[in-house]
Amino acid sequence: MNEFIKLRKTLIQDGESTTFSLRFLETYMKHDKVHNIKDISLLKSVERILNLSMKSIPSQSELINAMMSLGENDYLDKIIVDFFIYNRNQISKKIFEQEILKFMTTKTINKAAMFSLIDICIECDINVFKNYDLTVLFSIHKNDYDIVSILIDYMYHFKINGYQDFLFNCMNMDLPDNIKIQILSLLADVYSKDLLSQEPIIAFVKRKKIFEDFVKIFENKIEFNKKGLVLIQSMFQGEFDNDGKGNNGGIAVLLKSLGNALSKDEKVSMVISISINNEWSNDKPMIYSYSDNHLSIRMPIYINDSIADPFVKKEHFIMRFFKRFFERTQINPDIFHIRYLDNASKAIALLSERLGKKLVFTLTPDPHRSMSDERGRLKNFDQLECLSRLNRISIGDELIFKSDGILGIGKAQVKKELEEYFPQLMDTVIASKFSMIDEAIESTPVSPDDYDEDYCNEKIMTFGIPEAFFENPVILNVGRLNQMKGQDNLIKAWGNSRFSNDYRLLIIGGNKDNPNEEEKRMMDTFEHYLKANPYLRNRFCHIGALSNNEIRIIEKKIMSKSYNIPNIYLCSSQKEEFGIAILEALSEGYLVIAPLNGGVKSYIKQGINGFLINTKSWSSIANESEKIIYKSDITKKRFCKIQENGKETVLNHYTMDKVSQEMLTFYLSLEGSKR
Repeated sequence: MNEFIKLRKTLIQDGESTTFSLRFLETYMKHDKVHNIKDISLLKSVERILNLSMKSIPSQSELINAMMSLGENDYLDKIIVDFFIYNRNQISKKIFEQEILKFMTTKTINKAAMFSLIDICIECDINVFKNYDLTVLFSIHKNDYDIVSILIDYMYHFKINGYQDFLFNCMNMDLPDNIKIQILSLLADVYSKDLLSQEPIIAFVKRKKIFEDFVKIFENKIEFNKKGLVLIQSMFQGEFDNDGKGNNGGIAVLLKSLGNALSKDEKVSMVISISINNEWSNDKPMIYSYSDNHLSIRMPIYINDSIADPFVKKEHFIMRFFKRFFERTQINPDIFHIRYLDNASKAIALLSERLGKKLVFTLTPDPHRSMSDERGRLKNFDQLECLSRLNRISIGDELIFKSDGILGIGKAQVKKELEEYFPQLMDTVIASKFSMIDEAIESTPVSPDDYDEDYCNEKIMTFGIPEAFFENPVILNVGRLNQMKGQDNLIKAWGNSRFSNDYRLLIIGGNKDNPNEEEKRMMDTFEHYLKANPYLRNRFCHIGALSNNEIRIIEKKIMSKSYNIPNIYLCSSQKEEFGIAILEALSEGYLVIAPLNGGVKSYIKQGINGFLINTKSWSSIANESEKIIYKSDITKKRFCKIQENGKETVLNHYTMDKVSQEMLTFYLSLEGSKR
């Protein structure tokens, strides 16, 4: 049996769900999974703090000793911060102030510890710096934008005056735009709104659109009908308008379409899709209207992109930022819907609790699925990977209890898998708030004029795809460039098989102009493979991420051609939770070959409306796909029927109008008699 699932069932059935991370660490180290001495030391420190947090009333000295351990690791720091905040009443404010100031003056405090201490001060409402010149801290830490950002947050929380000239000078410094927006907020809220029109602010107005939106927020000009449901849906992994770039996947397409569909209903006042934006251009707005009652708001929160998991230490910061935003704009949400196991989503959960609002949580078994190897044994992880995964697992366990409604994506098979990884779902109370629902696509994403053949051809030329490329059937793959998406395996599977003789391979995704590290690595893989196999170069095409409408135009162009063998949409991901791009390919009539792992099996039925294969390696992709196309007894007529069945699957079950109504019914059920 899968060791991870067995451990989950044993501990959670014994009432240990809140201490799962601790029990997992104990088991992990007993199984001799950790060999590096430094790793063992860190994990034992985590274990010690988790054990302390299990005590009903920790002593004052235990709290202070825990504080002294800050700065070693972000995940350990997060556990210590939570431990301290939860037990804030176990230590007097006077002693706390003394200990923090002593900590600052008697040892060389590192930046991570400083950030965490300030975070604790804000959450515990202890103004330890009331007799301290904050410009000194700004000067010491001016190159660490995380600390600069939380110092501004500190000044905001405690409404600290006397720094107006200093803050004006900061506006002329080379600071990230998001931090300058923080300074503007501080000046306007703590000092005076009139300051926004004064001369020193001109230094910031290089970004005219974002400044206009910022002023609009302060003047409370976000207006809408407040008679229906106000829904906040968040997406912090990527951005709504960067489909296929960076870590943006199909979720952006889904949330835009879902928000538009929900906002048309008279029972909904407003849908607000929120994200965090770290990069601004002159034409990128902070507030964008997708439809009359669907707004996208890019929150200007500074995030250090050089950190692998930047949300870990900024959980409370993000919660406070959003709280102030909703207070300032007088937006009164009814429901928050979160979709990731990360600390930014947990920040929204904390906010919903603080505001007394309903919380909906879309549950996925990630990273749970990848905690064991193919034989079901616990995998070996380095210290950071182990703590990262435990952090996300513990967030999931916590959100299951905090949420008013829990959604799983898919059908009965996925529900069974969720119940294996989350035994809490079998509890009567939790089961009563758990439902399964499907994702969906727009059945008509672009206007009929956009499908005009001449228009399509002209548009496709701008993408750099030669007309000759379409003289052969095409294997298409759409999505962000990422190892989990497996495009490196796909090009090898295609090139090392019979497919490269018959098919062209088209991969769409990634930011070709300004790639991140993962995208560059994937594109380098493409280039190295083509250099080693130059005869394949003209048969392969990679183009950067496109809008959803542009992708559908290319899909339509490919499917306008008829061959003896079918055009294929091949999803090479190691797993897909659901697969918006797969649904879109089905709706256009592609023969879909998709991963066996994940949620796609909830709607792809083998040999009926598509095919499922093992995508763990290039050889498994090549071998299993070749069997389907070349080594089965499936006729052209039968392939056409499978493709038609795929279209009908989407039309009958996965259109946005249908799924949005199911989602709205779920939301309204949480509101009860209020609606």
